Amino acid sequence: IFATGLTMAFITRNPDAIKPPVAQDAHLMQIIADVGGDPVKLKDVSVKYVPDYKNGFKNQAGEYSSAEDSRGNFSYGTMTIKQGLDAEEEKVVVAHEYLHHIWASELDQQTLHDLTSQLMTLYGQDEWFKTRVATYSDTNMLIPTELFSFYCTESSDQYLTPYVVEQCNKYVNRSALKFIR
Repeated sequence: IFATGLTMAFITRNPDAIKPPVAQDAHLMQIIADVGGDPVKLKDVSVKYVPDYKNGFKNQAGEYSSAEDSRGNFSYGTMTIKQGLDAEEEKVVVAHEYLHHIWASELDQQTLHDLTSQLMTLYGQDEWFKTRVATYSDTNMLIPTELFSFYCTESSDQYLTPYVVEQCNKYVNRSALKFIR
């Protein structure tokens, strides 16, 4: 009991002490590299396939979640991709989820602010996009990281501001993706 108490006290005071082991599917890591992502940036992220998302959105194909340390900084994450996607869709989904990681771990406060402002302006003027992400907005899940990931991986340059294109291109090779529009 004493040892358990000491362990719990240590964990409570040092949440960074507990990070789950990282497991990364080699094929998905290759896709990340193929779409211009940097696998090194995922050193604390598990990357794996899942058979489906029973409790997720209709037609959900990927998911990213992260945890922060006691100082509010990225600590570790998990990226999952649905098995059985065709190769082109898989690249888009992997890039989309990778960009969520970039948002959570790589962008400074000024960049987050500037991107959020520009992405919200784009969204406000984009009826097609509003329909595309209606599931997110209808469930109060449309947050700036979703806008960033969707716009970067599904919309060609003509639908984006030069700043958003620049930020997207810093982290993924958009020419490796097949855009919806």
